[in-house]
Amino acid sequence: MSGLLGLLCSPIFRMDGILVTGASAESLNMLLWNFVGAVCILCYYIVMSSILFLGLDRMGLFRVDPQAETQGLDIIKHNEKAYDFSKLISYAIPTAQAFAALG
Repeated sequence: MSGLLGLLCSPIFRMDGILVTGASAESLNMLLWNFVGAVCILCYYIVMSSILFLGLDRMGLFRVDPQAETQGLDIIKHNEKAYDFSKLISYAIPTAQAFAALG
């Protein structure tokens, strides 16, 4: 995204750009062609990404199977939980025994 921003801002902020000298024909022409180039770049990436992701989706390679999705890939791939909050929760949430111990 910053590349597109730089592409569109270069005619504005250059030494003889729109901001310094006003809207000269050369600066406006450069802004127009940079905008056309930015639109072409965006269209290229939209088309190529659509081909890639739709192809992966049609081949069934884009998502994991439902069992792996519900069980969690960390358990299936690494045989361990990625986030084990059981110890944290036992300290954070007071239990009935904790209230009974208070008196």
